[in-house]
Parts: sequence; structure tokens; C-alpha cells
Amino acid sequence: MDGELDLILTDGPIQHPLLDSRLAFRERLIRVVPKALSSPTPQDLSGLELYVFGRTCHYRQQVDNWLESSGIQPRAILEIESYPSIFACIAQGIGFACIPESYVDRFASQAHTFQADQVPSLDSSDIYFVWRKNQQSPLIRNFIEVIDSQGV
Repeated sequence: MDGELDLILTDGPIQHPLLDSRLAFRERLIRVVPKALSSPTPQDLSGLELYVFGRTCHYRQQVDNWLESSGIQPRAILEIESYPSIFACIAQGIGFACIPESYVDRFASQAHTFQADQVPSLDSSDIYFVWRKNQQSPLIRNFIEVIDSQGV
């Protein structure tokens, strides 16, 4: 709000008298496990480490809710705020994560090291563009139009 950032992407919707927002895209979390676990059971997952971002992350809140509702209790929960590091740990076969689908797609070249699948009980997340009210520049408008045209 102090003008340090022109545009942010965050979960939403955002309702604030000084901000405008609009839906950017919907993101789905995908469970990523070591390749050796083709159809992991809750018991399989309970024997592994779980890699997550910190507690302020919207996706972390979804994963925590999923763990509670599914009864899965990982051997350890490790906060790692780097998708490349998370994928490296999964490739070692000792842990799993729930990762936004767009990031799973980015790591497709490493697909020989992991198995990715949808978890029906993990909700999709609405991600919003947010900017200061009456401050949307032509650059921001053009950026949003490009993202829209790419079908992201």
C-alpha cells in the first residue's frame, strides 16, 4: 500500500479500501512422491518426511487441513521454502510434498524421480492480482492482458 510494489499475486479475494484485485488464475495442489511409491497409502506417507513452506503460506494451510482430515502423520514436517530443494529431497526418496501444479509442470524434466497425482480432498486455490486502487499503470494492464492471453 505504500507504493513499494506495483502488483502482487496472492490468495484472495482481497477486499480493502485502498486496493483493487481480480482473479488471476486457479491453482491446484498436486501430491509429489518418490517414483518408487506408485500408489502410496496413508501408511506409506506416514513413514516419509513432508516438505512444506512456512505457516503463513496459503498452500501450507491447505496441506495442514488435508493432513488432519486424512489422518496422515508424516515422520517429520520440514519447512523448505524452495521448490528446487523440495524436488531434490523427493528425488532422494525420503519425503513428499503437495506442490502447485504449475511448479510440478516446471520440473517435468525430472519426472523420472517423482510421481505426481491429484489429491481430490486438496482444494484448488484462487490466486489474485492485487494493486493499489487507481494506480493500475499501462504496464500492469499489459502484463495482466499477456497473462490472460496465455491462458495461465
